[in-house]
Amino acid sequence: MLAIHLRVDTPNAMSQTPLSTQNLSVTYTGDQPVEAVKGVSLEFPANQLTAIIGPSGCGKSTLLKSLNRLHEIQPNVEISGDVLLSGESVYDTGEPAPEIRKRIGYVPQTPTALPVSIYENVAYGLRIHGAYDSKADLDAKVESYLRKVNLWDEVKDRLETPGAELSTGQIQRLCLARSLAVEPEVLLCDEVTSALDPVSAETVEETLEDLKSEYTIVMVTHSMAQARRLADQVVFLYLGDVVETNDAKGFFENPQADRTKQFIGGPTAIDGESLSAMSDSDAGGASADGTANESSVSEPVDGESVDATEPAESEAVDATEAVDSDPSSPLTSSSQ
Repeated sequence: MLAIHLRVDTPNAMSQTPLSTQNLSVTYTGDQPVEAVKGVSLEFPANQLTAIIGPSGCGKSTLLKSLNRLHEIQPNVEISGDVLLSGESVYDTGEPAPEIRKRIGYVPQTPTALPVSIYENVAYGLRIHGAYDSKADLDAKVESYLRKVNLWDEVKDRLETPGAELSTGQIQRLCLARSLAVEPEVLLCDEVTSALDPVSAETVEETLEDLKSEYTIVMVTHSMAQARRLADQVVFLYLGDVVETNDAKGFFENPQADRTKQFIGGPTAIDGESLSAMSDSDAGGASADGTANESSVSEPVDGESVDATEPAESEAVDATEAVDSDPSSPLTSSSQ
C-alpha cells in the first residue's frame, strides 16, 4: 500500500525528531503467522502529540508497543526494521530493555494502581533509580509529578491512602505521574481515556495537552474528536499499513487518500470492509488483505481486540511491567 506522508512544518516540527521507525514490521508467529505491522516508517516530532488512528484490529497498539520493545515480554513475536530514539537504535543496542522503557514510557489502556499508597505509587520509580537526594527531595518530586498531571490538589491530604481507592480517572492520572517520575523522553499512551467517564476523560486530555510542552507523546485513540482536539500529527493505520500521515489540520480538512476520506466520513465503509474481510476467514486463515482473522491467531492484531489466548492485552502488559514505564520492576526484569 502506498502511504501518503504530508506535513506542514511548524517551529516544533523543524526541531529534533526524538523517535522514528524505519521499515518496522511486527509478525505474530503462531500457527497462522500474522504480519500486524507492515514496513512502517514514521517520524514522531518533539514536543508534539501524534495520534495513531484506525479501525479495531489494524495494528495500532501493536505498533505502539513495538516502540519501546514491550513485545519482547511476549512469546511468538518477530520484529524487523528498527526504531530510533535520538538517532540510535533501540533494538540493535547493548542498552538493556528496561532502560529503553525508562526513556520511552508507556501508559496502558486500563489504569492500574500499584498495591501501595498514592505517595509510593509515584515514588516507586524514583526509589528504584535512586533519583533523589533526601526525603525532602523525594517529597518535592512526588508533589511535582502529581501537579504535572493535575492530581495534587485532589490527593494532597491523603497521600498515604492506597492508590487503588482513587477513582478510575484519578488512577489514570496517577499512572501518568508514575510514568513521568522516571523522566522519559517519550510517552506512549494506549487508549488512555477509553475506560473513563466524560468528565475524567476531559481532565486527562487537559493533562496531555499540558504535557506536550515537555514530552513527545504518541497516543492510540479510536476517537476522531479526541484526535482533532489533541493531535499535532495524525497517523492513519489500516491492517498494518500506514495509509496517510499529516498534521492534524491537513489530515482532517484535506485528506489525500480515498481510504482516509472514507474513514473520516464515517465508520461504516471502512469498518464494514474490515469486518467483511475478517468474516471471510472465520474458520481461520488470512483475509483478502493477507491478515488473519483475529480470533484465529495467538495474539490479537490490536490491543482493543481480545481473545481467550491474550486476555486484555493492556492489562497483561501492565502487570508484567509493574505498570507503565517502571522499567526496573522485579516483574519486568524477570521477564527479560
